[in-house]
Amino acid sequence: MLTTASSSAKLEGITRLPPLAEPHAEPQFPNLGYVNPASSVSDGSLDLVFVSVERGFAAYFSALVEWTPKLRAGGILVAFYALTTSDAAAAIYIFAAQRGLELHLATHRCAFFVK
Repeated sequence: MLTTASSSAKLEGITRLPPLAEPHAEPQFPNLGYVNPASSVSDGSLDLVFVSVERGFAAYFSALVEWTPKLRAGGILVAFYALTTSDAAAAIYIFAAQRGLELHLATHRCAFFVK
């Protein structure tokens, strides 16, 4: 028999389990200073950029702004998990639309564009 946290609290001698954290809750880390990894890559030097950001619209949009110039003409930027949250989906859609880039859907999670 499967016993859930709520039903286990009713059993004698069993304490209620704490609730699980949200699946994609943002972890809390001490501020150790942020170094933008894109700053160490020359503009126009990459054929492929793979972006995966889990912190919302602003962070995803910023990553697109930082990494797109690193692509050579004809280079591809793949946005992973871009279609799993509304913030990430909005970021990639607005970014591509503002720049006249054709957005392609690769899977239920990924979108990409060609520079």
